[in-house]
Amino acid sequence: SAGAGAPPVFETPASAANSPSFLVKLSANVTNQAGNATVKAPYNTEVYDTNNAYDNSNYRFTVPSGQGGKYFIFMHQNIREEGQNDNYQYLTARLFKNGSFFTEGQLAMAGNNLAANFNNTASFGMVMELSASNYLEFYIKVYNTASDNFIFMEEGSYAGGFKLIGI
Repeated sequence: SAGAGAPPVFETPASAANSPSFLVKLSANVTNQAGNATVKAPYNTEVYDTNNAYDNSNYRFTVPSGQGGKYFIFMHQNIREEGQNDNYQYLTARLFKNGSFFTEGQLAMAGNNLAANFNNTASFGMVMELSASNYLEFYIKVYNTASDNFIFMEEGSYAGGFKLIGI
């Protein structure tokens, strides 16, 4: 028991862990991705997946039965232009829920040009309500003036999420 003036002590039962939770990433750079198209992020390596809810064959997280609730979902994608032609205008990290666009995070540079021959990143993090069997997919779209291809960079590219407790 805490004494007078001491902060309260909170105990979290094991059953109240922030799960399901998952963190996925790329196993290697993925080249020759089409610019000016919405391309699914090929996160094929599970760092962890507490409920086996992420399928790395179709790059999809599906809420397990009985696990609906509020989730914190995040994505950080690192890309590089192929050819370094300075034609990139901006890029978006996109979240799709049940096959439909849901939200995005965007990177746009002054003068409408992303850095050629450098890595560029877009990300988002958000809380959302999910029900059992809802599924999430992560995409990237690179807007450019010449439809140049881009590279999904392994380093600094990941996505994940976890169920929030106590909300």
